[in-house]
Amino acid sequence: MIAAATDVATSIFVFQHQPDYPFRFLLFQLAMFGLALLLAGPYRTLWFLAFALLIVGVLLAVLSVGFFYIPTVVAAGWVMVRRLAATSEDRAG
Repeated sequence: MIAAATDVATSIFVFQHQPDYPFRFLLFQLAMFGLALLLAGPYRTLWFLAFALLIVGVLLAVLSVGFFYIPTVVAAGWVMVRRLAATSEDRAG
């Protein structure tokens, strides 16, 4: 949900400053949204890869729109840590 809200806010910001919406930015948005969706999936091995790529995406676009995606990365990390804690408790108990 946060990734979708981030994409909408970033789209509005970019469209106001650059009326011809760049195609590479659309691809960037789709990649960031897709990576956030991978974290919602059941495959634990993809969580780490998706989280790392989200961080890389924020760092690559930090000067233009990367700061908009920081809440997405924080929420994704929080969800991942909670899931890992829940699975370790299930195994221990």
